Amino acid sequence: MSGTQKFKVFVARHDYESAMLEPLKALCDLDIYEGPDICPKDEYLRRVKGVHALCIHPGVGHVDQEVLETAGPQLKVVGTMSVGYDHIDVAACKAKGVKVGNTPYVLSDSVAEHTICLALMVLRRVPFLMGSIVADTWKNNKGSAFASLGASLHGKTVGIIGLGGIGKAIAERLIAFKVNKVIYNSRTQKPDVAKLLGLEFATLDNLLSQCDLVITSCDLNESTKHILNREAFKKMKKSAIVVNISRGPIIEQHHLIEALQNGEIAGAGLDVMTPEPLPFDHPLTKMPNVVLTPHMGSATWETRMAMGDLTVKNIIAGLQDQPLPAPLC
Repeated sequence: MSGTQKFKVFVARHDYESAMLEPLKALCDLDIYEGPDICPKDEYLRRVKGVHALCIHPGVGHVDQEVLETAGPQLKVVGTMSVGYDHIDVAACKAKGVKVGNTPYVLSDSVAEHTICLALMVLRRVPFLMGSIVADTWKNNKGSAFASLGASLHGKTVGIIGLGGIGKAIAERLIAFKVNKVIYNSRTQKPDVAKLLGLEFATLDNLLSQCDLVITSCDLNESTKHILNREAFKKMKKSAIVVNISRGPIIEQHHLIEALQNGEIAGAGLDVMTPEPLPFDHPLTKMPNVVLTPHMGSATWETRMAMGDLTVKNIIAGLQDQPLPAPLC
């Protein structure tokens, strides 16, 4: 760019913190979508035309062949404020020389905390117990020492599907709860992490059959889509619970509902689901053994600001033809 010209960047949401965008404002002309809802597709395509960078995150921006063609050859970089990138055609970006950066590791701790939260809420039946207070049915226990019991995390065998940064952070926290053991399954074995934390590798079938708690923390791709389906649930213990903090389509959701209704598994904690937002009257919202949160695993002030900072650094690096701090391509 010449000394008088600035890079053009389309920012797909208006509610990114202003402090996050300050470094971009010094270098770029920002086109910020100000609408109250997600930018409609026709307007999104109009706004990306001629820009040098896109600042997006899942649900409020996508990049596919159409977006790349519409944006034009001057597009240099896409920054997504997320670890997951199923909303971006990375191969198509790479073919056109467009760099893509995401935000790994900075959100691992907060997502791991939320994962443990979901597991404990299901195991200890927190929604049901809170409901007994709200509905004034607590008194019906009549002093029984064995009414409305939950289960402990202590002593359980836990399986983690996907041992990336988030999976590792989950395993670290599980150890503090004195679980029996942690088993993992991933595309490749992670001997260094396994040795450090005392983890065991297992095939998916062996993991499902052994574990009291199954946690999904893997990327969504063709090999992991619907990895937890009817056949998988039938291999699990009837006392097992499932926690999904990766992406909704990791689970074949109507198969999960069947498994819960038929007593094939004991419960589920879901931070991600299909579709998002989930309709308020969806069958999952009516199940007392299911805990739902609206895709909020990384939703702490500290983490979101760190994600925003890394997103901006990725974009600036791409605009300046420098290596991205967190590149996907």
